[in-house]
Amino acid sequence: HQESFDDDSEPQVIKTENYFVKPMSIDEAAMQMDLTQLEFLVFNDASTQTVNVIYRRKDGNYGLIQPEID
Repeated sequence: HQESFDDDSEPQVIKTENYFVKPMSIDEAAMQMDLTQLEFLVFNDASTQTVNVIYRRKDGNYGLIQPEID
């Protein structure tokens, strides 16, 4: 059985996950990443009180996504 795909279809959100956003420093978040096999970690930066995402890069290092505050 072959499904037909519409080439003009837009990507859809197919999964939603909820995360408990724990307050921690960026260094603590990096340590958590070292201890786990997670691809990313959503956390609340304790110094800025903003939600950040740290993620594992293909080169073995970490990337950090921070909101820009006006």
